Amino acid sequence: MFDAVTATKASQTATSGVAVSTPPAGSGAFARLLGQPAETEASTARPVTGGRIAGTAAGIDLLGTPLLATPQEVAQLGSDLTARLQAAGVDTSGGIRLECGHDGHVRAKDGTPGKEKIDAMFASDPEFENQYRKVQSTLSLNALGRISESYFADYQAAGNDGDRAAVWSRYRGLTEQAMAAGATMTLSGGSLVSGAQTFVAGLHLKMG
Repeated sequence: MFDAVTATKASQTATSGVAVSTPPAGSGAFARLLGQPAETEASTARPVTGGRIAGTAAGIDLLGTPLLATPQEVAQLGSDLTARLQAAGVDTSGGIRLECGHDGHVRAKDGTPGKEKIDAMFASDPEFENQYRKVQSTLSLNALGRISESYFADYQAAGNDGDRAAVWSRYRGLTEQAMAAGATMTLSGGSLVSGAQTFVAGLHLKMG
């Protein structure tokens, strides 16, 4: 699934040469914020809207699989998940925090009431678990997109190399924090909210 790509990027470590060589704000810059070389970004770039990814990951055929969840799919997953948990006897009146582990499986955060039932529900339905990961990846990428837009605006407004290096350093840290926060989503009121969305919303970034 597409979340495997996001997980790979999230696992890469930060580069240490920010102050030595300030990267351009154009092609490849934000890819390097994610820890991916610019030449790789240029050679593998694909359309996002309606895009599809070919190949395999974790034994899953990705050929013909839509990259991103639509807004309708995001809303439907929140509704379906709420209904399933209620049917299993889980109280959904409060926020339920969910996470995707390093093994790719979706579970409730430790200490969540009804955790055993929630974990069992996901474990028993791999396709539903796949849809969850697709929505999780989509919401995380949307949040990263907001960071990238603000990054480019601040980078272009920087007056000298020192200012540009400071912008680079700041947004590299914000990107890593958003990616880490995106591992968690909260189900509340029948809707799913990504931890990355919540993190980015709190930054009050300038857009455009």
